[in-house]
Amino acid sequence: LLGVAMAVEGDLDGLAALEIGTEEFSFLPSVAVGSGFIAGGDPAAALPAFLQTARLEREESWLGMGISQLVSGRYDQALMNINAAVWESPTDVQTARVYAQALGTVNGPDAAIEAISALADANVNNGAWALVLAETMQYAGLDNTEATANAIALNQWAVTFGGTANAHG
Repeated sequence: LLGVAMAVEGDLDGLAALEIGTEEFSFLPSVAVGSGFIAGGDPAAALPAFLQTARLEREESWLGMGISQLVSGRYDQALMNINAAVWESPTDVQTARVYAQALGTVNGPDAAIEAISALADANVNNGAWALVLAETMQYAGLDNTEATANAIALNQWAVTFGGTANAHG
């Protein structure tokens, strides 16, 4: 909890001095350190924190390392780690959004639409991919009316019949 409190207060030096990953077996302090360094404009300093996170929470570490590498211009490694996070948590809309943004940054919006479209087609009942496809199309300036309607329908079904309130939006 000390690590979370330091993160809230913006105490990056205190967070960096913590023995990361041992505080009640929580990965949150190392995520806070890594995220703080990214927000502070020092993505290279964030990588060790996300490597520590990997011991306890793979998806968080892959996503954090991928974002750090993306911001640092290490595009191949970034895409590899963000892709790993996607497969670790395939219904997480925020991870899907980061993946689409990374693909768009590295390969351009057309490549992002192609990849996200393929994932949405392969996972036709996944509202996260449908939503991110609609968002990516909008970002690229394309008509996303049909994709948006599909995302709304999938997420409404998930809330109404799927027994989950984990809809995306």
